Amino acid sequence: DENLASINIKWMDGKRVIKAKFFASYLIGEVKEAIKKHFGGFKCDDFDLRSAYPPRVLLDFTTLQEAGLVPNGTLHARKKN
Repeated sequence: DENLASINIKWMDGKRVIKAKFFASYLIGEVKEAIKKHFGGFKCDDFDLRSAYPPRVLLDFTTLQEAGLVPNGTLHARKKN
């Protein structure tokens, strides 16, 4: 479906990968909130989501479509400095 993005999210520990589907119009900030809920809403370190290629921090108001993650892509969670 062209309106969906299949995303692999590599977590900060480098070991866990979260696989999820989101609408192409979802914002990076909404994906971050979904990740926090996935981990039970625990208080985790503040993190950025970065694109795999080209590697860059994605802003919270960027859609998955704008980030080039449709129909599929990989994000890397990295602790904010």
